[in-house]
Amino acid sequence: MSAFPIPFRAVAVVFAVGLAGQAQAQTCSPVAGDVDFGACGVELGYAPVGGGACGLVTGCSPVDAHGVSWDHAMHATLDACETSCGTCDVLSRGDFGGCDFPLGYGFTGFGCDLISGCSTVDDWGVDRADFIFATPDACDAECLPDDGGVDGLRLEVPTPGIAGVANEFVVREASPGGDVDLLVSIDDPFWLSLKSVPGCPGTTVEIDSPKLLTQISAGGDGRAVFTGDVPADLIGDTVQIVAVELSSCSVSNVVTMTWF
Repeated sequence: MSAFPIPFRAVAVVFAVGLAGQAQAQTCSPVAGDVDFGACGVELGYAPVGGGACGLVTGCSPVDAHGVSWDHAMHATLDACETSCGTCDVLSRGDFGGCDFPLGYGFTGFGCDLISGCSTVDDWGVDRADFIFATPDACDAECLPDDGGVDGLRLEVPTPGIAGVANEFVVREASPGGDVDLLVSIDDPFWLSLKSVPGCPGTTVEIDSPKLLTQISAGGDGRAVFTGDVPADLIGDTVQIVAVELSSCSVSNVVTMTWF
């Protein structure tokens, strides 16, 4: 296990607390239940709307009636939403009670992972049994695009997304045995920003002032994992994270999150 080299903050739960104390919705959180953006009819973007489908969200602003900001949870197009969020409801591994009973595999934002808890009924009283599968392959086949996964290198939302504990960063679809750089966007004058990705001249990433967090190697299944301690006092900054595979110079999706 490693510790972050400098202060680095984050959040990967359904709702997180941002810089000004405003709650923020996690990418791929479903717009369902009592989430309300007002009756103005302004097109806010595309997001999961329950039942495993993405849809156009309208309202007055991306801040809902509870004061939660959905800026980072909206996508510009329907295709972008379906590619990023799959075709199943996004589940959080901590939303099914305090039990450790393995329930099955569910889509957690960028891949299928084991879901544990007390029952398939989540903490909001919604039964998610239709989106929990017996095997990861069954989950992949149902929840991800027809090619078996999101195209190319996939970076998952770090879990549990809580400062003060160890967090796990997972990259999927890498070349077996290949090296993968994890880059973060964070404003720190003492941490050198990269002008290009080392080993991949000319490769650009869609985050500001990228900094190298660590380099990890993928296993035979194309899965690369980094586990690092996030200090408890590093709370509130919104950061972006991206992965780059060095052998192919392919770039993953960008994960935007705020540690709490």
